[in-house]
Order: sequence, then C-alpha cells, then structure tokens
Amino acid sequence: GTQYQLEKSTGRRRSSGASGAVGDLKSEMPGQVIDVRVAEGDSVEAGQVLVVLEAMKMEIRVSAPYEGVVAKLLVAKGDVIDRGQLLAEVTES
Repeated sequence: GTQYQLEKSTGRRRSSGASGAVGDLKSEMPGQVIDVRVAEGDSVEAGQVLVVLEAMKMEIRVSAPYEGVVAKLLVAKGDVIDRGQLLAEVTES
C-alpha cells in the first residue's frame, strides 16, 4: 500500500523549531473513511496513521505531519468524503 501525508498549505514556510503550528489534513480525492485510528486530544508521532481512506479501490493512509496533538477530528468511520474535505487538524507540540 501507498502512504500519503496530506497537509493544507498556508503559503508560508514553517520553521523546524516552531511550536503551536496547525496541520490541516485534507483528502486529495473523493472516497470513504474505512478506519479512524485516533481521537481528539490524542498525542501523535510524526508519520503515525490517523485516518484510512478508500478511494478508487485504493487504500490511502493519512498520517500526522509532525509530532503533536489531534486538535480536531472531522470524520468518522463510514463517512463519504469529497476531494479537499478537511479530515483532521494536528497541532504541533
């Protein structure tokens, strides 16, 4: 399987030492949520799989962009999603 990391671009670069940055994770294509592996408030590691999507018969794993906390989780297992839909927000710790 292929693993994808989705982030919303703010148009500015985040310095490696910045804290409190928010990573908005969006879907790159329409599909369905087949697994949610975290809850709001959970601490996550960089690269940890947060949500698993199925799109066009492919499994897409949405991973944390960096170590932090899940600030918002906007989807649940079974949800049908659109391209560009916000899935989760991770706040960098």
